[in-house]
Amino acid sequence: MVLVGASVSVAQADDTKLGQQMDDASRALKSLRTVKTEEEKVQAVRNAQAAILAGISEVPVMFKSAGTSGQELDLALADYRKLMAESYAALCELEIAVIKADDAAIKAAMDKIKALKKDGHTKYEED
Repeated sequence: MVLVGASVSVAQADDTKLGQQMDDASRALKSLRTVKTEEEKVQAVRNAQAAILAGISEVPVMFKSAGTSGQELDLALADYRKLMAESYAALCELEIAVIKADDAAIKAAMDKIKALKKDGHTKYEED
């Protein structure tokens, strides 16, 4: 089974609760390179899913530091939650692919996760 290392990270800021959750998701996915059994791989993906679910209700630090409010904040939060939901869905696709031991589907899911990570960093991570 091929597992490409990737991390999910949206609005990562190491000193925030959200940053820690994104680090947890990243570590879980990175562990896919070293775990041996299917059960460990599935659990690693589920750990990443749990971190994303925990982070979906957080407010990215850049929204607070930019003073975003009103409709602008509402739109930004809705877009952020949409991206997090897409990340969770991609992790579900990865979970299914891992359970089926489908290398092509694993690669496709990991590619999607990497693209979502890049999108999240572009939109929601402070420089």
